[in-house]
Amino acid sequence: EEALWKTDPKSPDTDGDGTPDGEEVASRRNPAVRGPNDALSAGLGTASSLEAGNSSAPQNLTEDFTETLAKALAPSILGRTSGSFSPKDLAGITSTLPSKEKIFASLPAITASDLVISKENDAARVKEYFARVFEVYERRLLKYKPNEDLEILERALASENMSELAKLNPAITALEESFDEIKSISVPRGYEDFAVKELSYLLKSRRMAEIIRNVNTDPLLVMAILEPRLNSPAEIADFHRQIGRLLASKGIAYTSEKWGVMFR
Repeated sequence: EEALWKTDPKSPDTDGDGTPDGEEVASRRNPAVRGPNDALSAGLGTASSLEAGNSSAPQNLTEDFTETLAKALAPSILGRTSGSFSPKDLAGITSTLPSKEKIFASLPAITASDLVISKENDAARVKEYFARVFEVYERRLLKYKPNEDLEILERALASENMSELAKLNPAITALEESFDEIKSISVPRGYEDFAVKELSYLLKSRRMAEIIRNVNTDPLLVMAILEPRLNSPAEIADFHRQIGRLLASKGIAYTSEKWGVMFR
């Protein structure tokens, strides 16, 4: 119950308003917000946003889920003697958890209209384009190990030292700068789909790294993106192999080129 209500186990009156936490819960008041105007029905949002009177605070999946869970279970906890719960008690709680699609819904949608498109699409022009894209990756991203973000996350959690997460900042910056540079490269006509998808992967990768960096404030969101994060390298590699086959079908050799490693 202390975890559900975000109260201090070492203090009988977490918010210091003179009313013990247990009494506040029993009277449908928020034990983590100083009263007397702290009725649970007075508003939505987290304890901190209620206290600040700010309903426009950024969404936090962990806080939203905890609050929903608390509101759903508190009446049952207070009104029963048994420790079991029925599916009815948990109805609506899972709706707080977003789908993988919803997690990335806030990312801007990249379209061909965002690109600089060249009418030239001969073999030499195509090779030049992919060489320039690879040069950006080589200069900005290849210095980072494939799973460096997950290793940093593991170290931070194992050591309970969240300052480790700051080591993600250079990679996040590199992903953002790579996006900007590649978006500015003129795309040969017929290769717009590659550019759109490649830029979308960069945005998604940056978003996942940002979520991991904020594990201390929203651990549940990190759990929600772990599956897409783990699947991302294979998904990108498969996409690149498809592009390699497309180039080969058009007689554009890349296997002997430095940038050809993108498609192997």
